[in-house]
Amino acid sequence: MISLTQNLTQETYEKVFSEWLAIANRRECGSIIHLPKRDQLYRINAFIQSETILKKYLKNYGQTQILTLDLTNQLIDDSYELEKFLKTKIKSQSQKIILLVLDADKLIDEKISLISSLNSLYHQMPILSILYFFGNNITYPTLAKKLSSYTTLYQNIQIFPYLTKKDGDYFIRYLEKKLSVHLSEKIIKEIIGKCGGIAWLIKEAVRQYSKTKNPIHIFNHDEMRIKISILIDEFTHEEKKLLEKIIKKKFVFNLEEQAIVKYLLHSNTLIKINDQLRFYSTLLEDSFREQLSEKLKIAVVNNRDLYINGVVMNNYFSKREKNLLVYFIKNKG
Repeated sequence: MISLTQNLTQETYEKVFSEWLAIANRRECGSIIHLPKRDQLYRINAFIQSETILKKYLKNYGQTQILTLDLTNQLIDDSYELEKFLKTKIKSQSQKIILLVLDADKLIDEKISLISSLNSLYHQMPILSILYFFGNNITYPTLAKKLSSYTTLYQNIQIFPYLTKKDGDYFIRYLEKKLSVHLSEKIIKEIIGKCGGIAWLIKEAVRQYSKTKNPIHIFNHDEMRIKISILIDEFTHEEKKLLEKIIKKKFVFNLEEQAIVKYLLHSNTLIKINDQLRFYSTLLEDSFREQLSEKLKIAVVNNRDLYINGVVMNNYFSKREKNLLVYFIKNKG
């Protein structure tokens, strides 16, 4: 029986949450990365409400208070406001405190001074552990260099990956029950294959089917296209450049690119098939490929005018260069 309050398997929740609790048991801090803001509150609520897991893995369960600090919805910008927030929330100075910092990406640019306050607070309060939740990967060299002095961010790093096939199937069963809809095994398999473990896309596909009962357009409607576009925009510039190489089947990477590949594999954004990298979500790959092809549109009009992205470029090339380009365009491959 699938519970409407649990959209991942108990096995997955237990594995993920026990790792978070192990950090707290050591009285350390940790950063959970690859968990976008739109998913954080749901996962945090599931964590707080998982009483069985908390009792099983958290030492001194009855003597621990879990607090949530949402940097989007709570107006906390400096040490004074942070201390005021904690004073109003902490019930007892003898209890252990686990502070969950949501939308921690805001610490990188908008609230950089607050990291210093959190960092100092951890060293001043022997009862405190902090778990930061990031959508971004703070281990990339540029960010790590910028943030390395804030030691609490890097005590423990854990990646929250996209769903496995098993969890994807479980999530669809959960959505079937929630939306009162039934999907055939064929449709379920297609959704898992195309969405590649991205819960946001899986939910949109099932939601669309529940509305139309027609599997034909569940992947190519406006809402799905918007969500895919948002996902692509969330990649960093360096990640986009690497994914572009993968689409072009260029699999020689420098050291920085190798670190990105490792992260994208661990997050289930990429998978390896026959020693070749590819996107886990074919929807994401197809859209990325489409955007890539739109970057540079070259066309020949009236057999003589050379247009690049809609702009006539005849005067930018010599006659011989233009004729050669026109020849190549007309004889692709």
